[in-house]
Amino acid sequence: MKRRPALAAAAGVLCVAAIGTAVHLNQASTGPAALDLAAPPTNVRWVTFQGMQIPEANEGPHNASAVAPTGYDRSPAGAALAAINATVRMSVADRDQWPDVSRLNLAPGPGRERFAVNRVQVSMDRPVAPGDAERVIGYRVRAFNEAGANVDIFTEAPDTSKLVTFTQVAWTHNQDWGLVVASAADHDNRKVAITTTPADAVLLPRPDTKGAP
Repeated sequence: MKRRPALAAAAGVLCVAAIGTAVHLNQASTGPAALDLAAPPTNVRWVTFQGMQIPEANEGPHNASAVAPTGYDRSPAGAALAAINATVRMSVADRDQWPDVSRLNLAPGPGRERFAVNRVQVSMDRPVAPGDAERVIGYRVRAFNEAGANVDIFTEAPDTSKLVTFTQVAWTHNQDWGLVVASAADHDNRKVAITTTPADAVLLPRPDTKGAP
């Protein structure tokens, strides 16, 4: 039987419905006019969580945690790192880990509450096997302001096929980014196959290399 890539297998119907929403934001930031949405994160490093590699950088997280790290810069790169972090962790956290991921990495709201109720039906008590893990290859911040950001996350499956997950993060009362969990009626939320990574994507260095995408 052919095995499904980690995020797809872990997500199933639940996380496909819970991985964010393409809310329309102004393309310009509410901050400086020269804000660069494609400015890459600095000093990217990788941590392993449940068999998945997750990028961290100078832009966050600043509060270390093996399960649900927090503290991201209020910048496009900080928003992107937070979106990637939360998307991966909510997809593969085990039953003991996901309450902390939900509380600390997801934005408050009815979507998060629905996710918490449904998550108990999904068993992820073993780390993702190396041959099943998708690799995060980059991202694109499509829109940003100090209240929220739309972030496209690009991943590569073990068979080298590529996918994009559309997400949104919101600046929360915790003074940090939280992944917005889509409402049941949100049809813009999706994860789709792509043939190539777009030219304007911010590519991240591979976990097994020093700086090369």
